[in-house]
Amino acid sequence: MGKKSGKGRCSCLTGFTGRACQFTPQEWEEQKTAKKNAIDKMKSDAASGKIQNAKGQKDFLKSVLADNDDEVDLDPEVADELVRSQKSYAEELRKKMKRRKEGKTDASDADFEVPTDEEIADMMAQTLKLRAQRKLAKDAKADEDELNKNDTKTNGTANANKPAGALTDEERAAKKAEREAARAAKKEEMKMIRDLQAVQGQSLLEAMKANGTKTAVAEQSYGDTYMKTTALDADSIDN
Repeated sequence: MGKKSGKGRCSCLTGFTGRACQFTPQEWEEQKTAKKNAIDKMKSDAASGKIQNAKGQKDFLKSVLADNDDEVDLDPEVADELVRSQKSYAEELRKKMKRRKEGKTDASDADFEVPTDEEIADMMAQTLKLRAQRKLAKDAKADEDELNKNDTKTNGTANANKPAGALTDEERAAKKAEREAARAAKKEEMKMIRDLQAVQGQSLLEAMKANGTKTAVAEQSYGDTYMKTTALDADSIDN
């Protein structure tokens, strides 16, 4: 069982790769490259103000992510790029919604399709799944690296004689870099989710105005994560 993931992993020596040994190394790299190229194209489009509609983005995420967390077989590099792509998408979507609200749309907004409340909720659900499966991909990679370590480093005499808790300079630097990368990843994820919540909040406010209601609420959950976005009429707040 993997220390990080707590899941079993194939350790055979057949030369195949993937969680279930279903790819040759070449097939794995080809799949990885194809996904990264598609993601890079989407990031580039978002940077220039062009994004696909909400349904298209949701469907793209669904095509890359596993249906169930137990079936995650995502390369961590691809997961990182996917988060950055979704962050770019969410940021540009927020900007487009803001320009629309302020009546300041530009040429890049000509083909923009305003997402429905349901589409935004689906997008948020897929984004929470992405965050969870990114972590699972990283945990699986850590387990694989641990499995493939040179035994003389993990179980050899030098390691056995090392005081408990002691680290070499190389190990200490690696752990520091790992912590810094984890903090950076968390910031990326929070920015991505905050931008989507801003879009969701604006959509709820527009629905309130159209329906003449005082409050509107949207809720999403995935795994152990629960999120709630609430919009209130200022006059309905009890001071």
